[in-house]
Amino acid sequence: MYAKREIPTLGSVRKAVNKDDDLPNFTKTTLWRLMKDMGFTYDRRIRNLGIIVWHRRYLRAVKEFRRQDRGNC
Repeated sequence: MYAKREIPTLGSVRKAVNKDDDLPNFTKTTLWRLMKDMGFTYDRRIRNLGIIVWHRRYLRAVKEFRRQDRGNC
């Protein structure tokens, strides 16, 4: 996940751990407890798709505006 620049979630970590044949399979709760005991913290992330889409459109518009060199008034 780090190499892919992805934010690890409990689900994605669990999927990666359970995919590895050398490690035992964990339930979500067991993995959460184990990670908590190791000192990891858990933050709930809420992704609002509308905000993400708006932000991408805004950045594209700014990029296009700068490409047209209209930013130097």
